Amino acid sequence: MQPRFDRSGLFPVSIDRLPAVVREPHGVAVIRLRGPLVRQEPVRAFLAVVEDLLGRGARKFAIDLREVPFVDSYGLGGFTAVFKSVRTAGGEVRFYAASDRIVQVMNRTHLDRVLRMFEDEGTALEGF
Repeated sequence: MQPRFDRSGLFPVSIDRLPAVVREPHGVAVIRLRGPLVRQEPVRAFLAVVEDLLGRGARKFAIDLREVPFVDSYGLGGFTAVFKSVRTAGGEVRFYAASDRIVQVMNRTHLDRVLRMFEDEGTALEGF
């Protein structure tokens, strides 16, 4: 499934059980994920959305996690894969609005030292 933008600049994505909405305010691709980021297929779908946007020239990404209740090891691997893909393309990715549960996992695995985590969208987009 190829994502397509509608007139509002949004496109809903539902690939392999990964519902997401993408919008691009001020040149930043904001990806709002919905539901748990677990198992291989939803993570692959997340990566496919990012790769598609990279192919369209996006280099600034903000990942909205407010509607993601938890992630498993595949989800954490997806976060790092997105980080690596975006960085390799010369871009930057920021994550924001993660649940306390996800923040704890990020802290325990020390991914918080690598991935940029922000409290809300405003602070994530500030200075991009």
